[in-house]
Amino acid sequence: MQAGVGLRALARQIGVSPALISQIESGRTAPSVSTL
Repeated sequence: MQAGVGLRALARQIGVSPALISQIESGRTAPSVSTL
């Protein structure tokens, strides 16, 4: 990530798992409305 926020830190800040962030980034899943 270019902004300097790590995957785990981002996941912790928004209350989701790091695996979900990875899946969203890779296009394997779409975030829910509540995640957005």
